Amino acid sequence: MKTSKLEEKDTLELLKIENLKETRIMREIDIERLNKFINNPIINEGKGKLLSPLKVFK
Repeated sequence: MKTSKLEEKDTLELLKIENLKETRIMREIDIERLNKFINNPIINEGKGKLLSPLKVFK
């Protein structure tokens, strides 16, 4: 009985580890997408121009 509880606990720990690995991979993919978006030449060319018509009111 004790062995099966330990095996169940180990299985849960392994599932947690796998979930963390998948989360890390998804974050890396998101970071890669953001980097591609930020480094896009069309966006870099328009920087500043997009914000110029906006005014800040205090």
